[in-house]
Amino acid sequence: RTPVAKAGSANIVNVIGGESSLTSVSQPAPSNPVLGKELLSGWLLKKSSRGVWQKRFSLLDERAFNYYSGSTVRTFQLRDFKDAVAVGKPGGAEFQLVFSGTAPEVFPEKRINLKVPNGDADSAREWADAISSARRQLDIGAALAGAQPNSSAQ
Repeated sequence: RTPVAKAGSANIVNVIGGESSLTSVSQPAPSNPVLGKELLSGWLLKKSSRGVWQKRFSLLDERAFNYYSGSTVRTFQLRDFKDAVAVGKPGGAEFQLVFSGTAPEVFPEKRINLKVPNGDADSAREWADAISSARRQLDIGAALAGAQPNSSAQ
């Protein structure tokens, strides 16, 4: 199984002999004001525009899906998330995230092809479900915030 850390754990990335691994420790992960509360993190393979699979550390927080390429962070806001679609072989570990919105990084549509490095379909499903769930929570939070009486209107 691909190392995946969930909310409530701090992550340490170890690099030994050129191989990286994710270690989860039992301390609570600090909430990052830029990224938001971490929901899921770990290594995924991202398909480049040339069709080459590249290993990327990925992080889902309560506001965005992020992946890292060296010191560069690519961020996709969950408000622009539209769907997570299984692609490739049935029961495989490949999936596609679909984003669409007015932000330059997703306009008119951005599709990100990902797969779990060891081919674990359950881990791929876990990522897709976590991203879909985080988007639903974002929508629920926005709806509840809109339903609150405006105290300044009194």
